[in-house]
Amino acid sequence: MGGMKVDISGFEEMRKQWENTRGNFDDFLRGFLIKEALRVLAKTKKLTPTTSNGMGGVLRSSWQISNVVIRGSEILVYIYNPMKYASYVEYGHVQNRRWVPGHWDGGVFIYEPGAKTGMMLSEKWIPGAKMCTIALQEIEERMPAHFNAEFKKWVKSMGVGK
Repeated sequence: MGGMKVDISGFEEMRKQWENTRGNFDDFLRGFLIKEALRVLAKTKKLTPTTSNGMGGVLRSSWQISNVVIRGSEILVYIYNPMKYASYVEYGHVQNRRWVPGHWDGGVFIYEPGAKTGMMLSEKWIPGAKMCTIALQEIEERMPAHFNAEFKKWVKSMGVGK
């Protein structure tokens, strides 16, 4: 009986491409998540309120993102603000009744420690601005489409399926 010769060089090339692709997928995923986190960060900063006189951009400029963190099967990027009062602005808080020393200059109250004039704040609920929550929801809605587009580009750049 005669033997049969089969050329499997194409399979070997495909196996090498697959190994290369698998090794680079983590890098692709990390890069994708950082891009998405930067989108959330930009939107959050845009939505972060400042004071009525245009001052107070400290909270807005303090938003940050972490590096990609892998915990078991979870891959995370944290978006955070180290300012102590950031969570109060995000989620809301109770304003306690208290005296605030200072004075009014036009329509703007100027805080002045030790002043004999000022204003009495009444107790009430101050709703949160939800700037990060809203930004995250908006970006999450578009994330599958962003992922599909980026993944297709990445696969093409890897030379898979040529």
